Order: sequence, then structure tokens, then C-alpha cells
Amino acid sequence: MAESVELKDRAKEYYASNPNVTIEETAEEFGISFETARDWAQTYSWVAERRKRRDVTDDNILSQAAGIRKVLYDMITDEDQTAGNIVELVKAWKSTITIQAPVEKEEEYDPSDLLSMLNETDQS
Repeated sequence: MAESVELKDRAKEYYASNPNVTIEETAEEFGISFETARDWAQTYSWVAERRKRRDVTDDNILSQAAGIRKVLYDMITDEDQTAGNIVELVKAWKSTITIQAPVEKEEEYDPSDLLSMLNETDQS
């Protein structure tokens, strides 16, 4: 019984610490059935634990936005790319990232400051 509890805890830790790992991959990693891993994920709130651990700061969001902007710019300006390729890129990105609404804050941001921060990120 103690071994089972330890295995559950290790599997949950693995899943929560690796944001791109699926429940199926976690099951394979620990040699358990997908159904068991799925049941544990539901019962023991694996997804909630993963969300709690996400480090979503304003700097991370701006950095990610700058990276996405650069990839899209490179694809658009590459003569060999088609609009379909951009659509596929966006679909692939959305499938790997959990898109969450930003945290409501009382702060207001100046758009020109955000653009200058993005430009600074692009130049570094």
C-alpha cells in the first residue's frame, strides 16, 4: 500500500513539474495503465497542481509574446511559407500551451512602454 501511495506521489510530481507531459506519457514513464493515471489525475487534482506551479509573470508573458511575434514574422517574410503553415504553427502552439486569461489587476500599462520592452527583448 505504501508503495502505491509513493508511486502516486511521484507520478503527480512528475506530471506537475513537466508542463508539456501528458497523462499518457506519465503513465508510460511509471509503468502504469493510462486508466489508472487518468483516475489518479482526476482524484488527486494533478492539473490543478500543475497550474499552481506555473510561473506566469508579466516578464514571462512579454518574453513569450516577443518570441511568438518573431516566429510569425519569420514565417510571414519567408517566401516558401504559406498561410496554411502559419495556421498549423498557431494550432501546434495552442495545443502545447494552456491559454489562461491574465490575472485581473488594478494596474494599467502604457502601450508605448510595452512596445519598447518588446523591442528591447528582440534586440537582445
